[in-house]
Amino acid sequence: MSKESFRERYERLTDEELWRVVEVRKDLVPEAVLALDREVQRRHLKPPEAPFVTSDSRVFGAVVALIILPFLMLLLHLGRGQLVYPVLCTAIAIAFSLWSWWDLKRRLWFWTTIGCFALLHVVLILLFPWQSGWVPASVLTCLCIVDIGVMYGVIGFVKKLHNTELNEESSS
Repeated sequence: MSKESFRERYERLTDEELWRVVEVRKDLVPEAVLALDREVQRRHLKPPEAPFVTSDSRVFGAVVALIILPFLMLLLHLGRGQLVYPVLCTAIAIAFSLWSWWDLKRRLWFWTTIGCFALLHVVLILLFPWQSGWVPASVLTCLCIVDIGVMYGVIGFVKKLHNTELNEESSS
């Protein structure tokens, strides 16, 4: 790839995509690094803020709460109060995974994976015999962490598969 083609490629990227390239710059050839630096200077880009300290996280949390609240109220109305904690933990785990992998929001495979997780959670919640009453917070926290870990692992694996496929296609 020539210097000109690196420059053209970086000009087509959005600011968000350009910052993802900046994050992996150590893996780039010298010509690509030079073109990347020029594009960052040309756009006068500054590093983005950490995602958890912006007001976006509060908005995201409010949106998730507004989506989940009707489901929780419906469960209580139907007399299935024992499902409130599992549904809440599931919603938190899926929301946290969404927030963490939000840079993949334009990928169909990402939403397909999230949809499969949501469907799997619904099936597991409905099939598992949940007891009504108090459940220790440590147990719920542990289950939620394991759930998030599994989702991270699967999404990371699928992302790696798709990146490998893209690299093979571009090299052909």
